[in-house]
Amino acid sequence: MKINKDLAYGADALQKLDIYEPESDAIADIVLVHGGGWWPIILNGVGMAFTLTPNNSITMGLVSPKLAGVAGSMNSLFRTIGMAVGISFATNFLYAQLPGVKHITRGLGTTYLHASRIVFYVAVGASLIALIINVWRTATSKSEM
Repeated sequence: MKINKDLAYGADALQKLDIYEPESDAIADIVLVHGGGWWPIILNGVGMAFTLTPNNSITMGLVSPKLAGVAGSMNSLFRTIGMAVGISFATNFLYAQLPGVKHITRGLGTTYLHASRIVFYVAVGASLIALIINVWRTATSKSEM
């Protein structure tokens, strides 16, 4: 197994990763990311928590108990559709930054990591926009009750 340690993926000295490449191409590489690049993941998780909970509460609070099952199902359906569309958008956005690339391979190296970082920051931005919208919706729905 070939091991590449402490490869830089950002400007910060802490932003490093290790890649463990097996002898055979039939087995996937193992990538361990360590260092100072975790704050976007935490921020995205917090944004999801503050988005999904109020959205579920508002949806379920605005329907009659007779329609609670339908409302919950529709909420889940649209959340799932949103995730599928989001993944499709992120994949297309990633490939748009890698012109001429049809398959992600080891040879892309830091070019792929840079493109992935941009896609992730766009996703964090979209999560923050969703958070702001949901905080506004929660505040306005409480004032109307």
